[in-house]
Formats: sequence, C-alpha cells, structure tokens
Amino acid sequence: MQANISINMNNAAFQPRPRMELRRILLQVCESLEDGGGIDVGSNVGDQISLLDINGNFVGHLKVLEGTNGAKTYHDPAHQPNAW
Repeated sequence: MQANISINMNNAAFQPRPRMELRRILLQVCESLEDGGGIDVGSNVGDQISLLDINGNFVGHLKVLEGTNGAKTYHDPAHQPNAW
C-alpha cells in the first residue's frame, strides 16, 4: 500500500511565494491525518483527502493506493531475521 500526494501549483495562490502555499497545504494534510478528519492512512485502499489552496480551489489530493509503485518495501528484521 502507498500514499500518493499530488498538488497542482499552477494557480495564483502559489504566487509570488509557492513554497509558503505548498507548506500551508502540507500542514493541513498533517492536521487532517492527526485529527482523524480525513483518512486513516493505511486502513483502506481508495481513501483520499482533497487538497484546497488558500482561495478554496481544489489543487490536488492525497490517495491511498494499492501496491508500492516499484518502491522497495521495508521488512522488519525482527520478523525476518535472515532478510538483512
């Protein structure tokens, strides 16, 4: 399972300081996950959070996806002592 965040930064809310708006959005994602107001990441494939810019426009999403998209998965050595 993986979490994928996609944010379109091609609008006025990201100008003239795109990093500040990106930071604000990512902090909202963190707060949503902490409060349980969005999704419980890792619970259900297909769960998602819609991401809005400071003007209330939809700019992206966080989605829980099936698979690893080619990324290596971590194997806990305590459960697989000969894997590492």
